[in-house]
Amino acid sequence: MRALCSNVTSSLEETCENYNDTSGIPVSNCTLTLQNEASAWHATGTQISNSIALMVNTTEQPIVYTNATLPVIQRVEAAEANAVNGTEVSKAILNNPTYAATECTLQPIVRSVRASVSRSRYKEDNLAEWTGADAFSQNETAIVGYTFVPNWNESLGVHSGQKFTLSLFSTFTIADFISQLFSGFAAANSMALRFYRNSESESYATTDVIDLLLYGVCAAGEGH
Repeated sequence: MRALCSNVTSSLEETCENYNDTSGIPVSNCTLTLQNEASAWHATGTQISNSIALMVNTTEQPIVYTNATLPVIQRVEAAEANAVNGTEVSKAILNNPTYAATECTLQPIVRSVRASVSRSRYKEDNLAEWTGADAFSQNETAIVGYTFVPNWNESLGVHSGQKFTLSLFSTFTIADFISQLFSGFAAANSMALRFYRNSESESYATTDVIDLLLYGVCAAGEGH
């Protein structure tokens, strides 16, 4: 597998609603959306300051990776979200409500490497990568498997015509795991920053992944 990512910030659409709350205090509620899929919001007023610091989920309407083999992940993140500690995130977003968006996917490939060990250190040199995949299915199911037949020879470690397969079951398992793992968000207010998984996610590690994406550390987040 290899990861592919693209900056899709230019595709973010922002809509704002301005109104007065029940106390007559001005409130601004803004939502940023990628093609009616991944979205984040921030609401500010004299007495409130709430926001989505980071939203991650898979999409059926990809912007860049329209022919992806596995689920496409979209991420919308506040520019200031990882620059301060949890209790300060909401204030930082209030001062700079700028968001960025990224779209990523995993691509199955065949890779030829030259392995070596020097001074007890293992090293791999990448010789070639093969991305061509032929899809197949069984019993008219929507679940698809893939075969890879690199046009290489023994110098790259394969025999002519050698076939590699990503089975139907493997494709389904990977896709299901990705869809649940990358399905959550980080919500900030003046009191705390909390990590949540979306209601459809059953993964044990979703909130840890959201924490990792935001801060680069893997620790149990709040709001499991």
